[in-house]
Formats: sequence, structure tokens, C-alpha cells
Amino acid sequence: MQKEPNRMSNIPDVELLHHPVTLNKDFPLSDLNKEWHSPDAGPLVLLHYHSTIEVGYCYKGSGIFIVDNKILPFAQGSVSIIFPNELHIAKSNPEDTSSWHFINLDPTALILDLDSKYLSILINGINENIEFEHIISGEKNKGLILIVQEMLHEISEGGDCHLQAIKGLAICLFAKLVRMIPKSQITPTTERHNSLLKVSLGLNYIYQNYNKYISIKSLASICDMSVTNFRRTFLKAMGSTPLQYIHQFKIRMASSMLTGTNLSVLEISIRSGYESLSSFNRFFKKIVKMSPKQWRQQ
Repeated sequence: MQKEPNRMSNIPDVELLHHPVTLNKDFPLSDLNKEWHSPDAGPLVLLHYHSTIEVGYCYKGSGIFIVDNKILPFAQGSVSIIFPNELHIAKSNPEDTSSWHFINLDPTALILDLDSKYLSILINGINENIEFEHIISGEKNKGLILIVQEMLHEISEGGDCHLQAIKGLAICLFAKLVRMIPKSQITPTTERHNSLLKVSLGLNYIYQNYNKYISIKSLASICDMSVTNFRRTFLKAMGSTPLQYIHQFKIRMASSMLTGTNLSVLEISIRSGYESLSSFNRFFKKIVKMSPKQWRQQ
């Protein structure tokens, strides 16, 4: 019989921190000193948020992005779009360390000279987001990805009129983003973030042990809650039941490994914590809407 974890287990809490980004008033865009960032593959102990929009480009590697209650795989060539006040963190695949370039910007200040009516539509469309997928890749999004690549090139290389070029590219980027944002949205609330804090120990246990058996009773114990209260608080925090979230995390990690490694589907299913290949295939198709083989080919 497996030993279940308890509240006294040595599990670091998941911190929720505001990372302020200082932007130049004359040109409100930060490229984090033009440095690449490599998300680590260790335990998740920090979720953070900004008051700006964060745009990133993955130059190599693969992994997952956790954005509020979403688990999103990424690979080389992916673009990330994180809106203000969204809790997020990137984690590299242990087998395929990633490298990113992130920039932060304030669209309201950056494109003030646009027609005010158009600007209002543009900014309101972005700020009302919640169901946006955040990780953008694939041939259908090639135009948006090229815009981000060109923005980063202008930031890195400079040259005559490069600020004007960056502003023009930003306008085009925001317009494309507005087209992609669903019309009906629910804004994240402080209440939901408070619920996330209450289940953070359980979340961190899932992140560290997703490839093992995890009982809901053990997660409730870790968070010092009854099972009923834990289920209710978890649903409020993550928008899904604990069991649904565990399978989401397993499958998203598996999809990252399918993209970023040459491991066989059987080996990936084992590393993702599934006892049989048939069970892995069933959950993969249910969550991703295609088979592991189709995902890897795509």
C-alpha cells in the first residue's frame, strides 16, 4: 500500500508574487536587458504576475506554461502572450531545456497617438481576456509569430527609426490579438487567487509527483482541509476538479515530451504516470482531441 503524503511533508509553498516592471515613460517597452531566459525544470514554487503585457518567443527547447488555471505546452517557435495580473510561470521539459526572450509593454501608453475610438476597442478587447490560450504556434498563426520575431529583431539590432518600427509592429500585434480573444469572458478575481493560495501546497505536490498515484484525500490532507472543502476550493481556484486537473497536467507534460524528445509513446506514458498505454491514449485523445502519434506528427 502506498504511503500517502500529509500536511507535514517537506513541500515548499507556491508563492504568488507581483513582479513590477519599470517602463520608460517616453517608450513604454522593456526587453529585460535583451537577455535570454531559460525556465528551470525543478519544482514549482513561484507564480508571479505583472501589471504589463508580457510577450515571449521560444528560441529552443520545450516545456509547459502555467497561466492561472491553464496548463499549456510550448516548443521551439512558440510565442507567449501574458496579460496584466495573470499568474504565470514557465517550466522547461527536463529532457529539453528551453530558451526564451521576453519583453514587457504597456499598450495604452505605447500607441497613444492612434485614433482614440480604435484604441479604446483595442485595449478593452485585450483587457477583457481570460479564455485566451496564451501559447501561440503553428502555421495558422505564422503571421503573428513573424511580427513578434521582427519586434525582437528591432529591439536587438536597433538602427534608424527602430522605435517607430517597433510601435508599428506592436499595433499590428495587438490588432491580431483582439481577433483571437473570445467575446464572452470572466475576469480573474482576487477571490479566485485567494482560493489558489489555499490549495497551493496541493498544487505543488501535483507538480512534483504527477507521474505517481495521487489521491484527493492526500491532497486535502496536505492543505489541511476536509475532502469536501478541498474539492470546493480547488474548483473555485482552478476551474476544474482535482482529478480533472491531475489528468490535464499529466497529459500536457506528455504533449511537451512528445514535441521536445524522441522518447517512444510508451515511455512517455510511463513517465507521465499511466499504468497502461491504452489508458494514456484514452486520456490524451479526450484532452488534446487527437492521438499522441497525431500530436507528434503535427
